[in-house]
Amino acid sequence: MQHKHPLKPLVLVFRKLPRRYYFIIGGLILTLWYIIAFGIIRPVTFSYGSDSCVGKFMLAPNLNKSVEGHNFNIELRGGWRGVYSTEACIKPVKVPQEGNAYAAAAPFGGWLFRHQYSIKIPGQPIANVEVLKKPLSTTKAVSIPPRYRG
Repeated sequence: MQHKHPLKPLVLVFRKLPRRYYFIIGGLILTLWYIIAFGIIRPVTFSYGSDSCVGKFMLAPNLNKSVEGHNFNIELRGGWRGVYSTEACIKPVKVPQEGNAYAAAAPFGGWLFRHQYSIKIPGQPIANVEVLKKPLSTTKAVSIPPRYRG
């Protein structure tokens, strides 16, 4: 019994197409890949207490620079010896304002192959200083719990 390959009819259809359609189909596939890889803006929630990172695969991370004019720098981590990185961390240039912000990284800081990030910035933390109104211990460390805006 002879086994039929499931892609054989598709291959026969492609062989009958004129060569110029190969370039059109290849161009459409590359355009779709570019839109998926670089057109989608990745959401990041900014954290005051730890690094604000998101998983992102990038080739040649040493060539990628943060796009100027934004209040955030993008630091690329992980990967292997500058060949690729697996994580992008958002670092503020100055104290961020509550709300939403935008940051991007691209080879040499340009507009082509730009990785884009939408940053949600929560309100700044406020220290609860009620502990300091009581007498302080000379043997125990003072612990100031955070108080959040509500």
